[in-house]
Amino acid sequence: MTDDEPHGWGDRLMEAHEALRRMIAEAIGAAAQAELGPTATLVEQMRTHCEIACAYLHGHHASEEDAILPHLLSTNPDLATTVERLSREHDIIAEQLRQLEADGDSRPVKELHQALLALSSHLDKHFAYEEAAIVAPLNALARPTPWE
Repeated sequence: MTDDEPHGWGDRLMEAHEALRRMIAEAIGAAAQAELGPTATLVEQMRTHCEIACAYLHGHHASEEDAILPHLLSTNPDLATTVERLSREHDIIAEQLRQLEADGDSRPVKELHQALLALSSHLDKHFAYEEAAIVAPLNALARPTPWE
């Protein structure tokens, strides 16, 4: 590991969250522009930003649910309540994403913009809790971890 690399999986989690925040912000920005002047190009750009952010978020939470959280729980049983809460929040966010994806092409731009703002607000709270609760335990994991 070099000085430029994250020092642990908690640091990597925070980097992933920052990337997701940027992606969602780009989708919101594109939605705001499309709402002001809904040209076909702007609407397509907005939908593309939304699709990319949703796909990345699905993958991020899948990796947490499939590998990271189970391993963290096996090494830190005292985090059971935290992991349960995070899994419930992942389910809620997954439902928001399903709704965005299901009717994203037919949903009016203004409604899609509002849905992205609601998702962003929910993610901010989720990420803040997750970072406060599990970054330090993730950074303390012995390496290599099972997913490395």
